[in-house]
Amino acid sequence: MTNESPPALDVVNALQRRSSLLELLATEPSDIRDLRDELDLSRSTVYNAVRELESLGIVTQVDGRYRLTTFGRAAFQQYDQFIARFTRLCDVGTELAAVLPSVDVPPDVFVDADVVAAESHAPDRPFDAFERFIGASDRVRGFAPVTGARYIDLVNDQLRSRGVTADLVTEERVVEYILAHHRAELLGSLAHDGFRFYRTTERLPFGLVLVEEPDPRLGLLLYDERGQLRVFLTTDSEMSLEWGARTYDSYRTGATRVALDDVRKSEPAGKYPSER
Repeated sequence: MTNESPPALDVVNALQRRSSLLELLATEPSDIRDLRDELDLSRSTVYNAVRELESLGIVTQVDGRYRLTTFGRAAFQQYDQFIARFTRLCDVGTELAAVLPSVDVPPDVFVDADVVAAESHAPDRPFDAFERFIGASDRVRGFAPVTGARYIDLVNDQLRSRGVTADLVTEERVVEYILAHHRAELLGSLAHDGFRFYRTTERLPFGLVLVEEPDPRLGLLLYDERGQLRVFLTTDSEMSLEWGARTYDSYRTGATRVALDDVRKSEPAGKYPSER
């Protein structure tokens, strides 16, 4: 091999084609015979494979046995991690395709994210994951285009039992729905000093939650066209947290706070739009 670095695409293609062989060498050095027996391949096929990997600097031969180089071990580890992440993404690909076409979310948010999708036999899985996510933090900021009794009960429970500090933004029509159907619960939430509730005239394309303690994390709630929560994903990547904070601030800045006194003075609502 020359001192010139191999083209990255050549390395990736070799990692993909020779992944079974590399898995063996990642465990321990092996000679041609061992590799041939383990992979059930001809000697010439194995020989050509290791020669290719050797030419790319991925493996080297020491005392008749092939082993991964430092570069080869690092490259295969990165490749293996990418395949694992990509496999997780493909596992929920149908769900993401159903909710993402009109949603502007940077692709990097999905890198290393933990994704929970609704299934026909377990439609509540995303909400259950969201509930655990909220229950592990003492400081919450976020927005959501959808609400309902479960969301309101969750917020009230966290406020009462754990003294969570929460800043939440939702759409104007959602506030009207809450006033019509859950006015007493909203009054109970607003009575807590740590809860600040905002209304916006903008359309919220998805739900987003930022938690700060014990560790900063971002939660993303993705809904289908009927307003059903289909996917909940979480990540702690620095890029995602920065994007999440900017996105939250952009909606929070133009929103109007829903004050406790204003709700108390308002007449109980009559007929309002139903839940999204």
